[in-house]
Amino acid sequence: MSKPPKVSKGLRKRIEAVTNKRARFVLDHIVKNGVVTTEEISQAGYEHPALRVMFESLDSA
Repeated sequence: MSKPPKVSKGLRKRIEAVTNKRARFVLDHIVKNGVVTTEEISQAGYEHPALRVMFESLDSA
């Protein structure tokens, strides 16, 4: 696992201003863990419909 990045107070304030739930989950996860995967995003319930269609079409190919 990656080392969590050092986040400045200014950047923390900007992250706190983000209201989109998916974006906020991603930002908070990166601050806490240093990285976030698409699998973790999906497990949290934030699937991207276009990506789901793309992956489903790849699975059936």
